[in-house]
Amino acid sequence: MAMTVGIRELQQHASQLVRDVENGIEYHITVQGRDTDVMLTKTSAMSPRTGVSAAEAMNSAWWKRELPEATRQRLLAGIEAGREASGYVGE
Repeated sequence: MAMTVGIRELQQHASQLVRDVENGIEYHITVQGRDTDVMLTKTSAMSPRTGVSAAEAMNSAWWKRELPEATRQRLLAGIEAGREASGYVGE
């Protein structure tokens, strides 16, 4: 489970938070108590980025936010364009 950290705390304690992330702790970033949908997490720099499938995107917490239908359609079109350009994105 990820911990929550405010942007001010992030700025003041960036070095310690980076060490925490290197040790496997994940953080959700907030601004004035509001979730920003930004997360600090450890990933392997050597892993190829494959992106997400449309199904994975639609199951994410980000997707479940209130979004205009036109925005949702543009996002899905972008996911599909990425799949076509790379040959493989997600499953």
